[in-house]
Amino acid sequence: MSFSFGVIGAGYYGCHIASSFKALGFDVTIFDSENTLLSKASGNNQFRLHQGFHYARNYRTRVQSRDGYMRFIERYPTLSDPIKTNLYAVPNEDSLVDFLTYRLIMTSSGIEFSEVKAELYNLSSCSGVILTDERVLRTDKARELFSMRLKNNLRMGVTVTSLEEVGKKIFINGAPFDYVIDATWGAFSKIEYPVFYEPTLLLYYRSNLRSYALTMVDGDLCSIYPTDKEDIFTLSSVSHTPLGKFKTMVEASSYLEGVTTEMVEKKRSCMENQVVG
Repeated sequence: MSFSFGVIGAGYYGCHIASSFKALGFDVTIFDSENTLLSKASGNNQFRLHQGFHYARNYRTRVQSRDGYMRFIERYPTLSDPIKTNLYAVPNEDSLVDFLTYRLIMTSSGIEFSEVKAELYNLSSCSGVILTDERVLRTDKARELFSMRLKNNLRMGVTVTSLEEVGKKIFINGAPFDYVIDATWGAFSKIEYPVFYEPTLLLYYRSNLRSYALTMVDGDLCSIYPTDKEDIFTLSSVSHTPLGKFKTMVEASSYLEGVTTEMVEKKRSCMENQVVG
């Protein structure tokens, strides 16, 4: 017996779930209010596929990141590119751990890296630097892949306005399904456990650098990371990228709509001073 699945949300999770069920022979329909796949958080982020090097104080998260990194590459080998120079630096004063402790933690996690000299990469005020493998997500390739795999299953530009359970069926906008999966992370239906929504500001810069990433660890520090455009990089900061915490996605989205140029310039100044300092 083949079951039918309705998936709400065409981000990475929604597309992965829908394409996986389709490959198993199930009938799948995916709904999204936007006209483009991966148009919200999945297409507006740091484009980072990492192994957990910036989670020195959480073993469980490091292991999940490391294992997820390998599974993603195995499942989607064409959706990311290697980064030639990917550095993690421990600042002398601002880090919550010293370099020796950081190095021991990463060694115990079973993640491969090599120790390098800071001056070789024009870095200063660091107690130590490591070089390791990470990858940059190719959102453009992901859109192409999922569009091809799900071309007959997509309902783009369709807002889900009704969800009703009648008997053994669940109806999305009047269409019946055996199961419905909400892959919007709270944008459509409420998440049943305590969460908060954090609107963020990510800065984009154009540079002649190629395939370069720098992350300062560990604590409320900053990171420079490449995007799926080879001359565009992001600057983010643990302390300055977040714009607030809200109970609902509606509140968070509303706050984003009110962000002013003055607010952006103030954040930009703080983030640039942090990475330069």
